[in-house]
Amino acid sequence: GQISVTGNIKKVLGDYANIGKGKSSIDLTTYSRTGTKNNDFNLQKLVINNGNYIYEQENVELELSFKTNASFKELVIGFSITDMLNIPLIECRSTSSIRNFTTTNQGDYTLKASFTPNLKAGSYNINVGARCSNGFLEYIPSITHFEILPSKNTIEEEEWQRTSAGLVIT
Repeated sequence: GQISVTGNIKKVLGDYANIGKGKSSIDLTTYSRTGTKNNDFNLQKLVINNGNYIYEQENVELELSFKTNASFKELVIGFSITDMLNIPLIECRSTSSIRNFTTTNQGDYTLKASFTPNLKAGSYNINVGARCSNGFLEYIPSITHFEILPSKNTIEEEEWQRTSAGLVIT
């Protein structure tokens, strides 16, 4: 790529370094689903409040919105984080906080989750899905990928002490 500067160099580089660090909102209505799909249940939007990257040991904050056109008993909403080989690393379900979640006929809902993933620096995928007492409702794999960057402490260490520096011969 190329950076052209027309103003304050510190501001330009700061803005460039913070690309993807704001709220990231993803419209799920355009994503294809895998498996069967219940037309009375629709995942609508995923918001990643951290943007497209976080640092190691930082919290991830997600908001998942969905719409129902019928009542569902024992509704379970969940997401998972997988590595780039699609190996599951973290799974989070609404049942850990909300027991016997039931919707009545028609409505719009938003669930929020905040957690520290405890994963090393790297690239990861987010997947979301839902089921109820009647079975599978919807699943969307690999909605987006996000980066976990080395902790700020690691970045400030000297180059030869960083774990990602590789082999240094002196």
